[in-house]
Amino acid sequence: MHDLTDIQARAEALLDALGRDLLGRPLADLGWTFRFDRARRRLGLCTWARGGRPVKTVSLSRPLALQLGWAVMEDVARHETAHAVDYETRGRSAHDAVWKALARRCGADPTAAYEGPLGDDRASKYVAACPACTFSRPFYRAPVRAYFCPTCAEVHRVRVYLRVTERTSGRVLRVGGATPGPPPSARYIAACPACGLRVERARRPTRRLACAACCRRYAAGRFSPLYELAFVRAG
Repeated sequence: MHDLTDIQARAEALLDALGRDLLGRPLADLGWTFRFDRARRRLGLCTWARGGRPVKTVSLSRPLALQLGWAVMEDVARHETAHAVDYETRGRSAHDAVWKALARRCGADPTAAYEGPLGDDRASKYVAACPACTFSRPFYRAPVRAYFCPTCAEVHRVRVYLRVTERTSGRVLRVGGATPGPPPSARYIAACPACGLRVERARRPTRRLACAACCRRYAAGRFSPLYELAFVRAG
């Protein structure tokens, strides 16, 4: 386990230094704060607004910072700080050419996602494993849709669905393999109006959702009503 106090001190110093270098003043003077969050599949996040209100926060995943340490989290902190500087510069931010140039100035790898392994987490209630290779990932809630193996999709160009089991009992939620199989608890379904991707949920979402893949590809990662999902009762 790594020292979170040290990681926080380094991250806050980085926000201060990069703010001075690129904006002429520390980001704290512009209302930005640093914190840890509880994310387990996402390393970092830059938030400048929530519900129409300004929320200037750069955060890192607490469990993954404990696991990976500053050696990995430094690039994540620089990545998210580049978003904060980008927002202060032009009032928005995305993984576009403008941000990538700014990320390089911040010393960050200008890619949208960390490519390294996040590993398993024995604290998760469920685990999903590919029946065709060694890929696995934890789930903290019972997944209501089928997930396919990203390794097989990238390397072999085939879609192999993950086998999902409950850790303690070994109960199988999804068999996995060549087909997704029937959804065990999906009560609401929706399909992307652009790509047709099927999305399943156990409960009707309380906020507007859109196809993540299409929003990343065509709307710079932002919500777009063109790809909004309309959930209906299954069956």
